[in-house]
Order: sequence, then C-alpha cells, then structure tokens
Amino acid sequence: MTLSAENQNKLKDIKSILYGMEIDYERGNIDHGLDKIKTDIPLIDLHHQELLELVITIFKMLDSSKLNENKLKSLLEDLIVYSLEHFAYEEKLMQDAEYPDINKHKHQHNNFNLKLNCFLSELNAKVELYDYAIRLNLWLVEWYSSEILHNDRKMALFLKRKRIKLYAVAGGIGICLVAILLIFIYRKT
Repeated sequence: MTLSAENQNKLKDIKSILYGMEIDYERGNIDHGLDKIKTDIPLIDLHHQELLELVITIFKMLDSSKLNENKLKSLLEDLIVYSLEHFAYEEKLMQDAEYPDINKHKHQHNNFNLKLNCFLSELNAKVELYDYAIRLNLWLVEWYSSEILHNDRKMALFLKRKRIKLYAVAGGIGICLVAILLIFIYRKT
C-alpha cells in the first residue's frame, strides 16, 4: 500500500516522538524510554508499560504495512480497558492523597476516554484503515509523550512527597508514643 505524503509525514512524526523518548521500537527495546517516565509507583509504571506496548504494536503494524482491522479493533478495545483501569487507580491515589490538581488530571482522563470512544465509533463506521490508524497512533504517541512525561510524573512526585510526609508524621507519632510508654514504665519502677 502506498501512503499519501501527509500520512508518510505523520509516520515520520510518530518515529520522531518515539526516538525523542529514546524508545527503540525496532529492536523491541522500550526499557530506556520507560525509565524516563518511571514514577516508582509499581502499578502505574506497569500500566504505562502496557500502554506503550499497545502504541508500539499499532505503530509496527503501520510501519510494516500489515494492518489488520480486527487486530486494530482488538487493540482499541484493550486501550479502553487499560484507560478505565489505569485512570481509576490514579484517581483513587490522587483522592486519597488530596492531590491539588486532581480535577485537572481527571478532566484529562475524561478527554482521553471521550477521544478513544470517538476513535472506536469511527472504526465501526468503516473508515480508510491506514489513515485512521495513523491518526490514532499519532494521537496516542503525542498523548503518551506529553501527559505521562509531564502530568503523571508531577502527580507521582506529589504522591511520593505526601507519602514521605505521612511517614514522617506517623514516625513522629510513633516516637511520641514510645517516649510516653518509656516515661510510664520508668515512673512505675
């Protein structure tokens, strides 16, 4: 299949973004790119890896010109399941930690899900598959590189600091309790 000049440029944009994130998709090496977005929250990092693998799978189908509508639809459904699970988990963490930008972050999640559902509806309406898949993949790569690299890392940093503060408070309370207990024991003797 011969791609239009516009779609060839979009494929180049996708490659450029992936290389900019230091993701060597051709060799299957995504570890370095994942290290750049690591949050040190194990489940979030696992979710980000799953998303990146889905994005790269779509890109590889495009790059090899072996695009299959059923496979693409299956990947899109996987993306929907991914987003529901991932966003619910993130939002619970943010809520529990009283993250100040929670509403902005939830709004971004809602926009992602709306756009994803639009893509699913569009695929069900029988679109030109390569054009569709390129637009989908470019949107996903751009979202991945901007939202995760910036917003999720910002959120994770807040959560880590909050956790450290909670541990410090708990540790301080623990020290006070031990001191009170020692005083109580000391007075009894």
